[in-house]
Amino acid sequence: MTKSYTNDLRQRGIEYLDEGGGGYIEASHLFKISVSAIGRWHRKCRQESGYFPKRRGGSEKNINLEKLEENVKENQDMTLKKAAKLGYTQLLVKKIRL
Repeated sequence: MTKSYTNDLRQRGIEYLDEGGGGYIEASHLFKISVSAIGRWHRKCRQESGYFPKRRGGSEKNINLEKLEENVKENQDMTLKKAAKLGYTQLLVKKIRL
């Protein structure tokens, strides 16, 4: 998955267009982004008064720290393979190693 452009870049691109610096094509060459991206940002800013990206998906898993500590005490020699078989996420694996 690709990362979003920085808000600073979005702001500079929009300001360039608003100040009459040029059109979408010139802005895309200047800031090294696609014409469609600068166009979307500019339209969104004019329609919604903002240029911030949409929040990306994913979920945050709740971790029961008491159960985690108990499991770590019981399985101090746990390997990454065993942790994966038990269904631990990378976050849990990192906490186990601490």
